[in-house]
Amino acid sequence: MSLFSSHPPAGLRRRMLESRPAHEAAVVLTEERMARIDAELAKEYARVARAISWAG
Repeated sequence: MSLFSSHPPAGLRRRMLESRPAHEAAVVLTEERMARIDAELAKEYARVARAISWAG
């Protein structure tokens, strides 16, 4: 199955997005919020890093 069978070509998607009015983001990622997310995911980051190093 081709990506293009369910998605319009990139040029058309770009033109469609550019034709829409700009608006403010609904969610803003602050430094504090990003740090909390990183802390929450730290164990998963370490697990993935170990899995990659052991696979090599």
